[in-house]
Amino acid sequence: MDGQGPSGVRVPHALAMMREGLVDTVVVSGSQVGSDAHYSTVWVRELDLTEAERGRILELRSKSRSTQDEARLADSVFAALGADSVIVVTSDFHAWRTASTYRTVTRGRTVFSFEAAADPFWAMGWLDRGGAKMRAEEWAKRITWTLVECWLAGAQPLPVNRLVRGEEVGTFPPPKWK
Repeated sequence: MDGQGPSGVRVPHALAMMREGLVDTVVVSGSQVGSDAHYSTVWVRELDLTEAERGRILELRSKSRSTQDEARLADSVFAALGADSVIVVTSDFHAWRTASTYRTVTRGRTVFSFEAAADPFWAMGWLDRGGAKMRAEEWAKRITWTLVECWLAGAQPLPVNRLVRGEEVGTFPPPKWK
């Protein structure tokens, strides 16, 4: 999932799973942060990859704005790719809401399972200012999802997206200036 958590633990965790032989390919999703720049590009550029590993990493660049958008997009993209099962790596604090969202909005064409990457901000707990803010925000999102959003999760248009492979992975678009 979009690796924009403050610590960026999701993408390195997925890479470790690939290196351990637990997954064949890593797809890094990323929402838009500029005219054509995406979080996925930022996180992929942070990885120390061999050429062979880079060939096994894809970027799913999108205009997703929520976990619901990501789930619907993943369902569509992986079904089109013919994937029968996918492991979604997300932060530990986000794993429950991610799994609940995927169960609600996906169509069952692909089996999704979930892997939680330990996030140091979450581990800081309620007594740390950053940890407390993160916990309060996540619990507010859980409550909103449980009481409101899960009942409204209907067929919405997929966010604009593009699957990037090969040499384009981890590259930013050229600047607009001449």
